[in-house]
Amino acid sequence: GTSPTGNPGTSVNGATTLDAVRAISGSIGTCRYGQFYTAAKTKAYVDLTADFPYLSDDFTLSGWVKTPTMADMATSKQWIFTHNTGQNGYALSLGEAGSGKLRFESGSQPTLLNSPAPLSAATWYFVAVSVDFSAAPNVARTLYVFNSSGALVSGYPVRVTRADWDSTETGAASIGGDGNNSFRGNLDEIQVFNKVLNQEALSALAKAVHPCGAIALD
Repeated sequence: GTSPTGNPGTSVNGATTLDAVRAISGSIGTCRYGQFYTAAKTKAYVDLTADFPYLSDDFTLSGWVKTPTMADMATSKQWIFTHNTGQNGYALSLGEAGSGKLRFESGSQPTLLNSPAPLSAATWYFVAVSVDFSAAPNVARTLYVFNSSGALVSGYPVRVTRADWDSTETGAASIGGDGNNSFRGNLDEIQVFNKVLNQEALSALAKAVHPCGAIALD
């Protein structure tokens, strides 16, 4: 897939796409989605390489997530997106904050922004994190979760602001895993924008669809 920043990704260790139960169904919908984990494939991910820029200015990370079972939801280190190989960067994950809970970790502390309640298994959610540097060195991180209709889930958004963003990360970014642990479900439409998107813009993005071809890759 390619984010709006224009950086292509490369499948590693068998990361692939499926087309069974889409986040938004129909011939015009969200189309194929990523699979990163099976019993025989436990370390798959999409490598964005070190060419993907480390972000230390306004950005928004968004995408669709679904995990099949509660047992999978309880597994930690399920990386949705990570640019944190040097442990000084940022990452969005599932399970690190508890079963079914999202976490956005960032900064040298690190600062932990956790979802207030667990997600449900076998359910598509559109999740997003906006990072706002407009009051730097104080950096605001805001976590949103929308349902498959594009409506904001109760309890969101949640936000934390701290002056601890670390700009020294030099490793590569990846989607769906880090080479050691993979996301135990499906991801789709993972995108990174070089601006802060508000709730209205994110809700519209959660409703976005496009024509689905037989070999389309997201």
